Amino acid sequence: MVNRVGSTYFNRPFVWRTVGIVLLRALVLFVVLNLVYALLNPLAFLGQISLYNLLYPGRSRLPYGSDPKRSYNLTITQLEAMLASHEIHRTSKTGDEYRVLILGDSSVWGFLLKPDQTLSARINSSDYRTSSGRRVRAFNLGYPTMSIIKDLLLLERGLRYQPDLIIWFVTLESLPTWKQLDSPITQRNPGPTRGLIQRHDIRLDPQDEKFLDLSFWDRTIIGQRRQLADLVRLQLYGAMWASTSVYHHIP
Repeated sequence: MVNRVGSTYFNRPFVWRTVGIVLLRALVLFVVLNLVYALLNPLAFLGQISLYNLLYPGRSRLPYGSDPKRSYNLTITQLEAMLASHEIHRTSKTGDEYRVLILGDSSVWGFLLKPDQTLSARINSSDYRTSSGRRVRAFNLGYPTMSIIKDLLLLERGLRYQPDLIIWFVTLESLPTWKQLDSPITQRNPGPTRGLIQRHDIRLDPQDEKFLDLSFWDRTIIGQRRQLADLVRLQLYGAMWASTSVYHHIP
């Protein structure tokens, strides 16, 4: 009898009509949310929302890694999110601090080096002082690709943190024109990169096909689901590395 009553109940036309209306409203809401998201394009803003330097410490290196299960890290190219996870973000510069930014490729980032073996870590552990008594504090803004335009993008962001000195490691391999836009950071940040090219009259094509310009569909929630998921994963991995101090797997 229960089955017969249940079957009769769910066969009633108004029940299925109600279900259809609920599904239709959900679909319309989903479409509207995607359209509004694409129009606002808030990924840069969302990248600034971070638990680093709030719930757990900021990273001493920019996020980069291909084995999250071992390194509690991952590679992202969203500039705001990269800097928001770094220890320099939300770090107040004291009056006795002499702030140093270090830029460069994987050698500066510290590929295959432990956190205390990077150049910035060595400088900080040495407790250097300037002639006026200011404490030298170095921040590692290196990133493992060879491109001086990539370095310029990070330097432009780093200048917001009031550095007193810039140490920029440049190799001949990072100078060729054809290599400048090979870095995923320059490719996936076409707006800021084009801005650098135009402001500084750099001899690069602002319409180069290597730039990954997003279509309207690419700017929707569906189109950016991978980037949004990476932002969440970066926050989750932060809790793991904060408790283990592991964020770069060395084979």
